[in-house]
Amino acid sequence: MHPVPTSVHLPVTARPALRVSRSASGADVVVAALTGAKGSATGAKIVGLAPRAVKEAETSLGTDLASLAIRMGGSPKPGSTAVLPWKSGSLILVGAGETAPTDEDLRQAAGWGVRAAAELAGDKGVKVAIDMGIGSAEGVRIAAEGALLGAYHISRITESECVDPIAEVTIVSQARGAKPELRKAEIMADAVFLARDWINTPANLLYPESFATSATEELGDIANLSVDVLDEKALASGGYGGLLAVGKGSNRKPRLVRADYHPEGASTTLALVGKGITF
Repeated sequence: MHPVPTSVHLPVTARPALRVSRSASGADVVVAALTGAKGSATGAKIVGLAPRAVKEAETSLGTDLASLAIRMGGSPKPGSTAVLPWKSGSLILVGAGETAPTDEDLRQAAGWGVRAAAELAGDKGVKVAIDMGIGSAEGVRIAAEGALLGAYHISRITESECVDPIAEVTIVSQARGAKPELRKAEIMADAVFLARDWINTPANLLYPESFATSATEELGDIANLSVDVLDEKALASGGYGGLLAVGKGSNRKPRLVRADYHPEGASTTLALVGKGITF
């Protein structure tokens, strides 16, 4: 039997800073969408980017950006990417389909673009601007969700400090009322990051007690949310025989984490049961 550590620091992935701006000024990498016929430069269209900036880039390169992206291996096919020179940094054109991008197309394209940008990061995190012609506050939230989730990476457990490849994400838009939508995207991303960190943490660090401690620390300050942890004594008193039986196969005692969310004005009760087994 391995000794049980008295305290464990679980790896936590930092979420990039998020903001909305009318321009992509200051970004190391700009991400825009590419639509049109798959594999053909004819009719390929860039969604996003200021026309003046595109004209300046095309004059400097001696060709139009959409055609160059196709020649560089890019495509309107969802998920494809092409990296082109852009001002003092890079431009990533992400395939977003053959027609005008839907909200889901933009969400996915933003995520793919940020993942491609992370590969360009060196010894410091890069600042990424998502410039896809986003005209509504809801569109800002959707693109922000995709970009933040695309920025997730597994934290290095063996190193105390590591560089996060994406330092900042800017959503380029002139939409009014976008800041509250950004906050919604941040809340969603924080929840997904936490869940992914738990999933990716090895079993020698994430076991019943450390998971319960982490859940209490991470969720305990959320408004209208209470977190209760049942230890082996409480489980025995409550008749949780199955859980106790499984726990006997380990020297680490079982725990059950129960989170109750009671928002104001709620009229429906919903129960979600997660079968997450650690030893």
